Amino acid sequence: MKHFYEEIQGWFDWPKLYSEMVSKHNNAKFVEVGVWNGKSTCFLGVEIVNQNKNISLDTVDNYPFLKYVYPKNKDAPLNYLKNIKPFKFINHFYKESLEASRLYKNESIDFIFFDSEHTEEFAEKEIRAWLPKVKIEGYLGGHDYVSFQSPEYKYAIGVGRAVNKIFKEKIKLYPGQEDNKGLIYGPSWLHKKQRL
Repeated sequence: MKHFYEEIQGWFDWPKLYSEMVSKHNNAKFVEVGVWNGKSTCFLGVEIVNQNKNISLDTVDNYPFLKYVYPKNKDAPLNYLKNIKPFKFINHFYKESLEASRLYKNESIDFIFFDSEHTEEFAEKEIRAWLPKVKIEGYLGGHDYVSFQSPEYKYAIGVGRAVNKIFKEKIKLYPGQEDNKGLIYGPSWLHKKQRL
């Protein structure tokens, strides 16, 4: 299946991380929190198809930023559903992340990726809520470990602080990319859950 994620409006600079996660898993459950128009989701979906893996993917987003930050993008939820139509293994939940975490049994998820609210307080609550849901030897990851290199995006600084507080820097980083305005995205982070 040909990748078409580049045709979708959004932000996505962690294809290597997603390709690695698909290659490591089969007969698995993935969760992606924060999907916007589905750019990253569609990359992941095509990777699952192309690597011939049996992976079900749940996505979570209640689009909290539409009203205040991106009012001109009110069609994002509909665009998302249209973009994921080729993938029968994707299920979407219109829920806030902490609320959605309660839908899952402990140690039922193989891989979860966060790209939702980026404040330190929320990122810490979110990671702690989902951590029990991930299997031992499963993975948690997320975007924006370090803020964009611009004061305009100070809100993103909290992700790295929350990740370090919880995992004590036991993470792997995937470098971000520079956009056409010179802003650095990411990097993304990945943690492998171990038995205590």
